[in-house]
Parts: sequence; structure tokens; C-alpha cells
Amino acid sequence: TGDPIEDADAISSAQDGLDYWRDLMTKDSIAISDAQAETIWDFGNEENVTSISFDAGASYEYSYATGKNFSNTSEIAFENATTVFGALGATINDFGLEYGYSNSQNTESSESTTNEESTGETMGFVLDDDDPGDGFSMTVKRDPLWGMPVFVVNGGQSSCPWEAGTVKRQLASLTATESLIEDVPPDEPAVFSLLLGNSSQTGEVQAYTLSVLSETNPHGAVVLASGDNLAGGVTYEIEPGTQVEVSVSIYRGPQEYDYDDITLQFAPPCEDDIAGAIGSGTEPQNSAFAGLSVHFQKPCSESNIFSPEQGWLVTSDHDDGDTLVVTINDYDINNDDLESVDLQYRAAGVGPWYNAVSIDKDSLTSLTSAYVLVRWNISPNIVPDGEYDLRSVAKCIGDAPDGVSATVTGLIDRNAPVVFGLPEPVDGILGPDDLIRVTFDEYIACEEISVGNGDILFVNTVTGNPVDFTHTCGENMVTIEPNVSNHYIENQTFRATIGALSDLFGNSISEPIVWEFFVNRNPIEWVGTNVSNIVIYVEEEYSTTRQLMNNGGSNRSWYMHGGRDISATAPEYPGNTLDLPSWLNYSPNEGTLTPGSSQDVSIALNEGLNFGEYQATMFAGVNGLGDEPMIIDIRKICHEPEWDINPSDYQYSMNITGLLRTRPSPVVIDTSSDVY
Repeated sequence: TGDPIEDADAISSAQDGLDYWRDLMTKDSIAISDAQAETIWDFGNEENVTSISFDAGASYEYSYATGKNFSNTSEIAFENATTVFGALGATINDFGLEYGYSNSQNTESSESTTNEESTGETMGFVLDDDDPGDGFSMTVKRDPLWGMPVFVVNGGQSSCPWEAGTVKRQLASLTATESLIEDVPPDEPAVFSLLLGNSSQTGEVQAYTLSVLSETNPHGAVVLASGDNLAGGVTYEIEPGTQVEVSVSIYRGPQEYDYDDITLQFAPPCEDDIAGAIGSGTEPQNSAFAGLSVHFQKPCSESNIFSPEQGWLVTSDHDDGDTLVVTINDYDINNDDLESVDLQYRAAGVGPWYNAVSIDKDSLTSLTSAYVLVRWNISPNIVPDGEYDLRSVAKCIGDAPDGVSATVTGLIDRNAPVVFGLPEPVDGILGPDDLIRVTFDEYIACEEISVGNGDILFVNTVTGNPVDFTHTCGENMVTIEPNVSNHYIENQTFRATIGALSDLFGNSISEPIVWEFFVNRNPIEWVGTNVSNIVIYVEEEYSTTRQLMNNGGSNRSWYMHGGRDISATAPEYPGNTLDLPSWLNYSPNEGTLTPGSSQDVSIALNEGLNFGEYQATMFAGVNGLGDEPMIIDIRKICHEPEWDINPSDYQYSMNITGLLRTRPSPVVIDTSSDVY
């Protein structure tokens, strides 16, 4: 319904467009068929050429200039007396137009349009192909209506896609030695022998993909080629003019026993991609097909595992402890050939099947339900943790095969993650290239780790203070990284603790994981022992040499100092150094070491020092990385007294027992072994 005048105008406009389109497509076809070769093309240095040959891998650009006149007359006449419902449309040369409407109308009309052109212009085109090995020979013509180029292929070779009129670089062949196999036991595959061929017309080695067309396999049969599922396709590279023999196995799906015309496709991968992009059931070019049919034996009774479902899981929190309850149904208790219903298991995908439980027919008959609950003993000493397949089997007597259910695969995982090897650093020393890391024997639930709840701790073992850190977790690893500059932690010992952690299935560790290590990431190190426990007489002098070594991979600058001022009023690092004592003579005071190089450092007491103990710690500082200590402990002592006494020269004698303190103090006790 609507305004009759507006409706008539709409129909007229749609008809005009449709007729114009039809006329345009007709003229286009005529223009192509009437196209003529003309020597007006400009091909670089070859000006009077109309035939072109080119190979893939290079791009060719051509152009021509024209000043000719072109005239185009379009005349449209139509008479329409009809009632239009739904849609009005047409398709010509794969081009179409559609207009939807509903009305009754009588219309008569004609229209003539003439377009004349007299201009100078340049027309051009580009020839290109991205498939190495392709090549084309063609004639370029010009249509008399619009003056546009028309291409006529004379020959060549092509692929991806193959172009009509050229030699086929890819051409698949597929032959099945037999197309139907019958009387196959339901738990066994039907095995077909296929010949896959490469009939390339250019004699090239080519790759082809063998796959199963899903629309021909609605009942879910499993189709394998040498163990690989053809649902995703398997690619073979084949020499030209040869065939490859492949075994294809078809396993029964979850319910049906008869599978007819399962179609296999053998096609160039790129042609398959192109056909998929086109859609609408388009077949790949230069491909081959084979239909396979299988009829499996039907058992005396079906059987089915109703629960647990595919992907079942048993963890340490399993409600039934060491028992997994399995529900089996769909067996025919009224069939005289039914003997029992069995629950079987095996390691997932491999190995023989084992009977877990067998329920005889009498026990099944006594049940008031149409299913049976089977209790499978999964005690760890009987069924260790792992992935398992389950199936139910309706055992039949006589010649009928057993009724085997679909396989239901699941996992038993009752163990918490275990540290694989030792926590890192394994040697207890955190060097420049070491990580603070723990590797486990299975993937862990990273998202469950909460540093805020104390699941991971990182503390200084001497002070007991926690140290700021970040952590990363991925797959089966947890890595800790101190979130402070290395000079704060260098030459100190730390303890890392993972207190709470579980695997992907919720199995949690029962004891915390604790390990300690010493930090030695500064590449600048002293070579040699401390200058300690040195004892000399007061008139003697002392000097020695130690080496500084750069064990890193880049240049490092160092400087000597006597420690760091960590008071509240101290300058900021690294300007908070303390001076070394004046009695210590050392050289050089600073320097730069290239990777692998060393520097001799002389260490001595100033000359003329009196007796006493001379103790200090000299540090080689590297900004941002830490301070490497060298302990200085030198004592200068007096000579022991030279007593020459003859007791016989004296009339009387006496013994004196006394305590000698070299540093008498309430808090300092001399523990030296010196003899005075």
C-alpha cells in the first residue's frame, strides 16, 4: 500500500536502472568480442607491439595516449503491465542488480542517450604476478566502444590461482584402492589405501593437502592419515609424475555404525584458500576427490558413559577420596546376548585396556534404574596420577560384537607442585647472570599467588628486614627480582620463601619452599685474600699488593673509600663515602677496568708507625653495583724482654700469679694468643 503516484515513480526508476544495467553489460560483451589489436601501445622502447610475455617476480607498466572520438548511444524502451511482489533483479556476466517492492502498475516508456567523447588521454595497465614460476603470453587489444584494453591469453603457466588458457603447474590426483569396507568391528578402524599423485603439467615438485570435507561427515567419524587427523588437513610434497601411498583409517563416531560417502579432498593449499574465500561450495581448482564408505558391525547392545563427562578431573580435594563414581547407561537389559557391562581404563591414547569393574547381567537386572553406578578404585598404589581414557563395554555372547562406548578422557592429579632440581642460584651465590628462581614439575596457578598475603617473602638474613621485590610467574617457574639498586644488597645474604602455591588444579604445597644465597653481582672483585693477621715488630715496615679484576662484559670504573655514611644527615649515594685512615698508604685511588682486565693495588702502612693494631676495611666502589671490601688487620708489636737471671745468685725467691690486660675495659677482653 501507499501513494500510487510515488509507487509508480519508484517502479519506473528501478526498471530504468535495471534496463540500463542490462544494456551496459550487453555492450560490454560486444565490445570485448569486437576488440581489435592496434599498434598504439607505448611499451618503453618497443612502441609497435601488441603481444606481451612476462614472468612472475617482476612488475610491468604500460600506457598509451589517444585522441580519437568515441560515440556511445543507449536507447531503452519497455512496456510493463504486472504486479510486482518481493524483488526485481537480473544478473548478466556475473554482475547483478536487485530492487524489492510490491505494487501493480502499467507503464510504457522509451529513452535514448548518446555520449560522445573527443579528448586526449592516457590509459595504462600493470602486469604483475607474485607466484615465482608463473609466466604468461597475451595479446592486448582495444575495444571500439570505450577504447579500453582487452587482454587475450595466448598461453603460459600459472598457479594460485590457475588461469584458464595456461598450463597447470599444480594438478592433484587421488585414487582409493577400494571405496567401501563392510563388517568392521565397532572398536576397530576401517583402513583404506590411497594413492596421492602429483600430475603437474610443468614437471614441478608440488605440495598438496589431504583433508576430509566436514559436510560429508555429519556423524563425526574420526578420519586419520598415518595417525594425523584429516579434519585439519595433512600436507604432502610429491615429486612430479609420481604417487605416494597413504593409509587412511576411519574410526566409528559416537553413535552411528554406517558412514557413506565420506569425501576426501586432495588440493593445492593455495587453491583451497581461494575457494574458501569465494565460498558458496566452490571447489578448489586442480584438486581431486575420493568418496569412502564404512559399515561397522552392530553389537547386541549399546553402552554409554553418562558421567563423568569429557575432561573429568580428580584432585586432592576429590569428594569421594580414592573412588571415582562412573554412571553407565544405554545398555539393553532385555537382549538375550548381553552378558555384562564393564568399565575399562587405559593411559590416555596408548596401551591396552584394563577392566576396572564388571557388572554381570543378573546384577543389572536387579536394578530398578536404567543405569548403573560403578565405583572405580583409584587408590594411588593402583592408579597413579596421570591422564586416563575411560570406556564402557556391553559384553555380548555369540557372534555379536561388544558394544563399546565413546572414550571419555580425564586427569587424575592429586599431587602438589614439586621443585624440579634445586632453587636458583643453585650454588648459593647470586652472580651477575644468575636468577632467583624456582622451577616446578608442572604448571602452576600464577594468578593465585598473592604477595600481599605473604605468599612470597624476601628478607635480609642478618637484619631480618624485608626487601622490596617484584616477581614473575609463567608456566612452571617463579622468578624473584629485588626492586632496589644492587649496591644496597651486594655482599649480603638473603632468604627467599614461597609459602603458598598451587598447580592449575588446586593442589597446594604443604610446606613452604625456603632457600638462601649470597649476592655477588658486582663484576669488580678482589683477587687474593684479605690483608689480615699480619704481625710485625715495631721497627719493621709492611707493604703488599692485591689485584682488582673486572669479570664483567663492559668497562667498569672504580674508586677507593673507607665505607658509607648511612646517617640521616649523610649526603646522597654515591657521595656518602667515608675516608680511609691516614696511616694507610694505597695506590691507585681510582681507575677503569676493561672486560677481563686487572689492576695491581699496593697496600702499605706509613713508615715509622709505633706499635699498635691497625685495622680498617678498604672498599673498591662501583656506582650502582656495590662496594667490594678488603679487610686490613696489621699489628706492630714490641720485642719481648731479654731477661738473663741466675736464680742461684739470690738467697730468696717467690712466685707471683697475675692477670695481664693489654686493654683493660669492662667491655673489651683481649683474646689474642700473643706472648708477652
